[in-house]
Amino acid sequence: MIYVQIMVRIALLMVSILGYILVLSKHVRIELTPGLTFSGIGALMFFAGLLNVLQEMAWCIFLAGILCLVYSLYKEKRFRKDVLCPGILFFGFAVVFFFLLLYGSVFENIDNFTHWGVASKVLLKTDFFPDLDRIVYRYPSYPVGSACIIYYVTKIIGIQSEWLQMWAQAMLMA
Repeated sequence: MIYVQIMVRIALLMVSILGYILVLSKHVRIELTPGLTFSGIGALMFFAGLLNVLQEMAWCIFLAGILCLVYSLYKEKRFRKDVLCPGILFFGFAVVFFFLLLYGSVFENIDNFTHWGVASKVLLKTDFFPDLDRIVYRYPSYPVGSACIIYYVTKIIGIQSEWLQMWAQAMLMA
């Protein structure tokens, strides 16, 4: 039963991201929209981290993406075929490929243990950015930008496993 719940949450996350892709595609070339979507989510999550409202912002971004999809489908009255261009299909393939590749994986690389993996775990445990007064964090000069994307994905899906954090990182790079 838990696997069904996780798959439903992953599907809802993809629906939310598709909503942003459809809205952004009205203003820029559709091939650029996955990168813009993840960059925008990362920037908003970083700003939310500065204000100590990470969890609230994650859910607002998620719901806004679903609303963007509803708006896009309502406005167009049909699903646009140009969404199925090679760039978006490649992104979708990469997301599925990395999901299958990373499912069940654990952190093995030094970068995972010392930088973004640690930063994302701190964010997930505390729901705010690490600082020297509240948390002993070995690399305070490491930027937590990619950890914000990881935080967003893991909060929406609802599990904090290492394979999911690596998948979120892979989606950011895809």
